Amino acid sequence: MKRKTGDSPIYMRITVNGNRIDLTTHLFIESERWDAQHGCIKGTKEDARTINTSLDNKRSHRSCGMTLCP
Repeated sequence: MKRKTGDSPIYMRITVNGNRIDLTTHLFIESERWDAQHGCIKGTKEDARTINTSLDNKRSHRSCGMTLCP
């Protein structure tokens, strides 16, 4: 679901024992900036570094089987 600005939400998917849940990160980006292979935003601009750092922090607080999806 995109915002009126065209930004897409970033979700975390957590899978434990075959059960999965999608959680919102409350972060939004332009879909074309998403690097699905690496699970982060492309680029080195300040906003990309800030959001990627936030995603890394969220990853470190979760365990087993998490992926990020735009």
